[in-house]
Amino acid sequence: MPDTWGTYRLKVTEDRRPAARVNLTEKPLLPDPTNRTGPQSVLFGTGRQRQRRAIKGLATRTDFNALETDYLSMTKRTAQFADGFSMMAVIEDLTGEERLGSEYVFYSATFVEV
Repeated sequence: MPDTWGTYRLKVTEDRRPAARVNLTEKPLLPDPTNRTGPQSVLFGTGRQRQRRAIKGLATRTDFNALETDYLSMTKRTAQFADGFSMMAVIEDLTGEERLGSEYVFYSATFVEV
């Protein structure tokens, strides 16, 4: 499965998946004098954070400009990655580097679930 952003095929050179995180909050309880060995707190699961995927890749100047337009307008599209992961996302961060003599823009992008 190719890496895609909507219908645009991404040329990915690096893919970074953040570690899975569950938000747990610990709340203290009123002390129980009859239970001195048990926990004196309660764990609350507060859900998960939005999923993110960071990539590095290369694109022609025209394709990078299209990505930049999506980034600036907060366009929501389906992002699919080679490992089968897919999500509705916006581009949270986008930086590009043009090198002299190259027709490509080397970029870093972070996609965040919406």
